[in-house]
Amino acid sequence: MLRLPIMATCSICDRPDAASIINELLEKKTGLDTIAEQTGFHRSSIHRHSKKCYPAWRASKLKTKRGSASDSGRDIARWPDGTHTWYGESIPASAIRETDSLFIIEYALPFMEHQHALALREDAERKAKLDGIPTGQSSNQSPTA
Repeated sequence: MLRLPIMATCSICDRPDAASIINELLEKKTGLDTIAEQTGFHRSSIHRHSKKCYPAWRASKLKTKRGSASDSGRDIARWPDGTHTWYGESIPASAIRETDSLFIIEYALPFMEHQHALALREDAERKAKLDGIPTGQSSNQSPTA
């Protein structure tokens, strides 16, 4: 029985310069055939690398981009009265960091029943004009001569 040797490392990762180029191309969602043509690696090697090695490289890149947990920003709420809070604790505006996310809280205007009724009447008048019914008459009334 013929036994094939088990590869200890990825043939792409063995060459850091090539791995860097291939990872960047995978990041851009370049097709495997295109990467194979550009780099000279076999398509199956690139596919295997994309499934086994690339995810760890991408995760480390994202972690580096975001920074450590201590560098990450906080979620700060700015209320309509101008106060700022973080987890319910009031904080001064001067304490807001560049890495913080600021959520601006605004309240919608209260619902006004008379405005709703006015809008419904205006819509009915508009529809009546389109239907050719004189204003002031409903659609179930016939015009008088």
